[in-house]
Amino acid sequence: MAWLALKKQLRGECDAGRANKAAGRAERPAARGWKAVEPKCTTERDRENDDRDRRIRAGQWLDGNGRFNLQVVGESQYQRALEQICGGRTHQGEDRILDAVLLLDDDNPYDQNAVRVEISGLTAGYLSRDTAQRFRSRIRKEDLRADKFACRANIRGGWDRSEEDCGHFGVWLDVCLYAR
Repeated sequence: MAWLALKKQLRGECDAGRANKAAGRAERPAARGWKAVEPKCTTERDRENDDRDRRIRAGQWLDGNGRFNLQVVGESQYQRALEQICGGRTHQGEDRILDAVLLLDDDNPYDQNAVRVEISGLTAGYLSRDTAQRFRSRIRKEDLRADKFACRANIRGGWDRSEEDCGHFGVWLDVCLYAR
């Protein structure tokens, strides 16, 4: 039932976007009051956090095989965030490769082994339960000591071609779950 309600809500947003586009009023995510995808540093603490994130990414980069075959789950709950990351829906949709961060989400109320996927600082979904367990097993075997791991992500979909043809965004990661 929740899926149908979300689908109906997204359909309404697509329809509203088409109406605005037809009237010559293109509505971008920033016009809806959403934050910019990459906010500028405004305080010393923000700069320190950004520097720390860069160091973590540099030291804990996860290599993949270039196939982007690890699908993220739960992205249907984060369609607005994915739309913001991509700058809105387009006729042709997206096939965009970006940096992503996998975060060990030990405080997740639904799964103590959850691994959250963030792109541009926004939650884009999670690894499935089985995949999260395999991922955590890999980092234990490799004795990696961090709670953030950078990798590459591919965002696909998100087209808006007509009232009957409005697609959801999906996210796939380029991560090998087993040590080489």
